[in-house]
Amino acid sequence: MNPRARPIGAALLLFYAALASTKALSGEAQTLLWLCHTCLLLSALALLANRPALARAAFLCVALPTLVWLAAQHD
Repeated sequence: MNPRARPIGAALLLFYAALASTKALSGEAQTLLWLCHTCLLLSALALLANRPALARAAFLCVALPTLVWLAAQHD
């Protein structure tokens, strides 16, 4: 895996921690179960654990539904 993967994973984990605390303080902790938020955490952990296949899977879990949603917006 790329040597920059771990620092990126650490940055993603810090971003998720900030997001989680913000959502918890605003009473919206349930939104952390949304696919985009869970994949953010999964991506961070995958990059930190040097698991490139898991990082790619997390990316696809966000990218594919987002592309479908974007395509549906143009109809």
